[in-house]
Amino acid sequence: MISYKYLPALVCGFGAAVLSTIPGIKAIGCCIIVPAAAWLSLFLDHRINKAVPPISVKKAIILGITTGLFAAFFSTFFDVLITLITHTNEFVQTLPQTEIAMRSFNLGKLLDDTLVLLNDMSKDIAKSGFSVLYSIAILFSNIFVDIIFGLIGGLLGMVIQNKRT
Repeated sequence: MISYKYLPALVCGFGAAVLSTIPGIKAIGCCIIVPAAAWLSLFLDHRINKAVPPISVKKAIILGITTGLFAAFFSTFFDVLITLITHTNEFVQTLPQTEIAMRSFNLGKLLDDTLVLLNDMSKDIAKSGFSVLYSIAILFSNIFVDIIFGLIGGLLGMVIQNKRT
């Protein structure tokens, strides 16, 4: 028997990443799309593998985390690819407002060092369309947020699926 262990998480994570790159939907990507994708991956895994109900907590956690992880990797890839093509992104566009807001905190030398790094990232993106530091920062941010919301979606999906069967 062929086991499609992580295929539902891969497919649903990819779908969540595609949806979360759309500008209007990007704001709700982490808190609605990723949990919904984790629930859908549980549902698909249950259907594909013809698993006997109820869904275990372990299975829900594993599929939730892997869906979030795949969503994070794919959304980072799409974000970097779009930035590479357009030589701009939301980070570059909102940096002046961010700088004004950060200056109001009066952080001294720490603020100056941070703003130097942020401006270097912005210049790299504007010049070549790519910044290593920006790519790493967005990857770790996406991993952290998407895994948490994928886990929540997996557990909520488990509760919903177990109540239905």
